[in-house]
Amino acid sequence: MLQAAVAFLFVQLPLMRQIRTTLKEKDRKGRQGYVRHAVLHITTPAKVAQAGELAPKYFQMGANGFHRSSFLSKVWIFFLNPKLLDMYDRVFQPNQQYGMVSRVWGNSYDNGTFWTSDIAASYGIEMYPIHGGSLYLGQDSAYVADIWAEIEQYTGILTNEANPNLWHDVKWKYLAFVDPAQAIAMYDSYPERDLKFGVSDAQTYYWLHAMNVLGRVDATLTADHPLAAAFRLDGETTYVAQNYGDSPIVVTFSDGFSLPVPPRQLVTSKDIDLSGALTSSFPAAYPGGSVELVATVDGGTPTKVAFYDGETLLGEVTQAPSTLTAANLTVGRHGFYARLYDGTDFSLTNFVEVLVGEQRSYFGTPKALPGSFQVAEYDFFEGGKGQEIAYRDLSLGNNGDFRPEEDVDAETDVNEGTTVGWIAGGEWLEYTVDVQQPGLYRMEMRYASGNQAGGGPFWWEQDGQPLHSPAPVTYTGDWDAWSTRTINDIPLKGGEQVLRLHFGAGELNVGQVTFTQTAQLPYDQPVADAGENVLVLLPADTAGLDGSNSSDPGSAPLTFKWEQRYGPSVLGFSDAQAAQPQVSGLVEGVYLLRLTVDNGSYTDTDEMYLISSGSPNVAPTVSLISPRDQAVSLVGDPIELSAYATDLIGSVAYVDFFAGADLLGTDSTAPYTLTWVPEVGTYDLTAVAVDDEGATGTSQVVQVTIDPAPPCTGTSFDGDFSWEFSPDDNNPTLTFIPSIQGMGSPTCILYYGTNPSALPGYNVTPNVPFQLNASEGTLIYFYYTYSYPGQGEKNNSAHKDTYQIGTCQSTTGLTAAAPLDIRFYPNPVTHSLTLELPTGKSSVQVWSATGQHLDQFEEWGPRATYDMRHLPAGLYLLEVQHAGRRAILKVVK
Repeated sequence: MLQAAVAFLFVQLPLMRQIRTTLKEKDRKGRQGYVRHAVLHITTPAKVAQAGELAPKYFQMGANGFHRSSFLSKVWIFFLNPKLLDMYDRVFQPNQQYGMVSRVWGNSYDNGTFWTSDIAASYGIEMYPIHGGSLYLGQDSAYVADIWAEIEQYTGILTNEANPNLWHDVKWKYLAFVDPAQAIAMYDSYPERDLKFGVSDAQTYYWLHAMNVLGRVDATLTADHPLAAAFRLDGETTYVAQNYGDSPIVVTFSDGFSLPVPPRQLVTSKDIDLSGALTSSFPAAYPGGSVELVATVDGGTPTKVAFYDGETLLGEVTQAPSTLTAANLTVGRHGFYARLYDGTDFSLTNFVEVLVGEQRSYFGTPKALPGSFQVAEYDFFEGGKGQEIAYRDLSLGNNGDFRPEEDVDAETDVNEGTTVGWIAGGEWLEYTVDVQQPGLYRMEMRYASGNQAGGGPFWWEQDGQPLHSPAPVTYTGDWDAWSTRTINDIPLKGGEQVLRLHFGAGELNVGQVTFTQTAQLPYDQPVADAGENVLVLLPADTAGLDGSNSSDPGSAPLTFKWEQRYGPSVLGFSDAQAAQPQVSGLVEGVYLLRLTVDNGSYTDTDEMYLISSGSPNVAPTVSLISPRDQAVSLVGDPIELSAYATDLIGSVAYVDFFAGADLLGTDSTAPYTLTWVPEVGTYDLTAVAVDDEGATGTSQVVQVTIDPAPPCTGTSFDGDFSWEFSPDDNNPTLTFIPSIQGMGSPTCILYYGTNPSALPGYNVTPNVPFQLNASEGTLIYFYYTYSYPGQGEKNNSAHKDTYQIGTCQSTTGLTAAAPLDIRFYPNPVTHSLTLELPTGKSSVQVWSATGQHLDQFEEWGPRATYDMRHLPAGLYLLEVQHAGRRAILKVVK
């Protein structure tokens, strides 16, 4: 209806990370003075169009209702609402089961769509898309509540059913018209959902939180301007208007309220004159470190300035200058902002992101070149998801099965190993490598392209510079038909560095990459050496830096440039262009400094830590890498805990893993891992690193939830029949169990698959198990067509059931696995690992150190050989199960 009045709904994804935390915090802790910042600005019709929305003319409103020129709005209100939605109970026949229909023709209607009869799609298609032109849907709150009650009854919306016809975001946004708090809770509970085409996670987020702040649409208030709306919450009205013109206007609402709107701005009745900008001393900090925040205020003098880190109030300042130190920062992303108060009203500054923690190689140590690695083994961020740090992926969620906690679409191929697909132009991946010898390298990358025009191009970058010209790939015949793309003469300097694989376009899948040195560099590459880490004991506040070991193979003179990357204070350099400068202004904490050397043609960089402390020892740092925060698993599944620990002075002796105050186990070998099989419940996990002098460091808290395993049996929606899965992890059986004699004869057809809109059918026999072809973790949909004595054939296609393969637990199954003693060798392994197993069937699962499932096989003993040559160097966990007992083997390759 009034598009510009809800322009906050069309925020682009890159802004989401910066703003979403604050929206939630405002939502929870205070609404007054906030609305202007919930209503984010889209100040031009072009930006509205970029958001995929209709032009404002389609949603004009006059003082007495819809403007006469707003034909489309009339169609929606006066035809679609009464006829498709039957808001006034005067259209549908008494036998109509639902409160809306999706198709209307001459003398009939139904709840089907052109692609499915699923009622979930019928609800969704009448709401999609919900945006600023959809406020008419919220005019009748009682009707919204009625339809939502039906959605709860007839769809899987409350159980987060993974149904591609359900369109969860659309349903949540509809619910937000009457109960935004519940909609937000449902949104928060299902981050891994698939998105309907044309729906963005950012738009959903802002719609839900903005409706929670603004309240319900007040349809009793109209305005003399087409781009205006009113909302009501707790007896208070918020007026909103957008002016796309070049001259100021005054929008008058039907209750007499006037709202001045400057040119090309969106304003609300809650706006104040104060505005400001927030800056941080550095964009990053060491774990446990700090940054200095400064708020610069315009438009008046605030009564106070409150500084926030996400939902946490850090402190308040009532006098200029408005500065605050954000200290004891934990590993992760920190989103800082400030509230500028004028009495009880306030405005917000911009948001500043500060990263705490480092980008690390996937296996903890840099990949050695020459050598090979899988493209899917890109770096991780030890503070959480690596988006825009270790990679850029333009789609929400992971379409594959490898590293599902990240957004990169990676999956396991039985022949190629872990691969990356669903690639789009502008995406990139980064890898920390250690180049053993500088030189020219041949790069060979496995790829597949099902596009007859080919795919790409791609290219490798170093320090932001491309290392070769863009490289397209050719058509390979299919998306799983693999070939090799070779690039010659890629120049790599020596030492540890980060390489970026950049995609100019998609239409390709990529797998293993091999770098082989073919020649020496044809030029002199300088080598930067920033020296060893330096410990300065307080109260000393100065230190010397030493880059004099930097060198040039041709003995060319070098220029030096020192920079401070982060630290608890801003250091002063005696001469930042000297090889051995002095720095001053040290306070307690950790500083990171970078040295760049230049021989006139080429550059190199190196970094070192400067530690200012009152003790000769510095505590180690540790971060939990796996599992991810808010992870959910089923009881009985092993949880692979993995931590990364480092010590700037000395070494890490061991790492303890805790659930709350309970010690789960200890590992003294990096990478630090532990396999844990928890009971049902919610656990707060931490890792504690202990160094060689007894100092300790504690990781961030990671919360995991362990749910009960679902039963292997169920009943159809109408009680006609039951079904039972076998508890096998792969290719289980499914049995149709009739409720009366003769049901399912002569017809009993099972339809199952992963696409609920196109399920193939298989003839089955009642009470006889039918073996499925589906691997562990696959979500299948299924229903039956069956003979019913005296009633002909029936089916439950409109009420399909779902099951995730390998998750059910038989009531007669084992509740816990007893220990199993397995001998295995050699360890470390180069090619093949030998397992000495008990007689009989043993099942073996292979996991990476970060908890990724890599392989599985079965053996009948007494000795088995597992070929590990296809796996890169690193730590692996083998889980062996035999006769109800379990062993976890830690294998180094």
